[in-house]
Amino acid sequence: MRRIALVLLAFCLASPLPVFAQEELIEAVSTNYAAAHPGLASYQVRLKTAKIAEMIAQMTANLPPDMVRPGEPELTKYWVRGQGFTIRASGPVMPTMQQMISRFSEQFSVDLGSFFLPVSQRTQRNALLKQAKVKSADTVIGSERLHGVEILFAKPTDLTGAFYGTSLDLPQQAVTRLVLDIDAQKKVLRQMVIEAEGGPRLTVDIRHADLPGVPLPSEIRITSPDGRVDDRFTTTFAAVAGFQLPAKQERQIRRPELTDTFTVEFFNYVVSTAMDAKTAK
Repeated sequence: MRRIALVLLAFCLASPLPVFAQEELIEAVSTNYAAAHPGLASYQVRLKTAKIAEMIAQMTANLPPDMVRPGEPELTKYWVRGQGFTIRASGPVMPTMQQMISRFSEQFSVDLGSFFLPVSQRTQRNALLKQAKVKSADTVIGSERLHGVEILFAKPTDLTGAFYGTSLDLPQQAVTRLVLDIDAQKKVLRQMVIEAEGGPRLTVDIRHADLPGVPLPSEIRITSPDGRVDDRFTTTFAAVAGFQLPAKQERQIRRPELTDTFTVEFFNYVVSTAMDAKTAK
């Protein structure tokens, strides 16, 4: 029933809201995501994953049985507010292993506070909205008031990361239509529909952690109408120094060209607060 309501919302109802009001709502969602974990300035955390051992085993499969295999490097994630994060390896790391770790890091480079509607891309995002035909409508489903914004581009358009990040394999180029389904009360994104030239229509469903001060996605699911695409990215949060931070992330990829599963656990957090930064000055 919800999906039927959203389809009607996208195709049949025109909203009286001017484009600038729609921009304000979209930017309110962007700001809400970026403001998660107030008071948290940065953190570093160790990562544990079986994927690195699997990659090393594949990389060394053709070596003689008696040859010593390289050990697993230690992985550390560094996150800084407003700058995103990086994953670094410590210990003896061969060039080929570094490339492997870089590929793995790219697949987990999902900064939950800036992946959807990143604050840093506001200017580019609003420029794209002004070039497009924008329609919207409101509906109420249960206790939620949903605001749907349909963005139709006159020609296939490169979004350049203005509406969502690149690490979950969503189309950025030749996009013709984008629909944002927004919870106007909680200021979060519930769903996106993305249509790009030459590719399937993708639906991105987003569930959020039901935690105070954490308006962040806990599950992102990407599907296509024919079922050939069915990806999930799930985050489990845990209390760390008064903040709810990722304890485990799981990524499942099911596409015609790739099927894979990744799991990462987080431990030994070192947290820096805004007060710490102020004291350090």
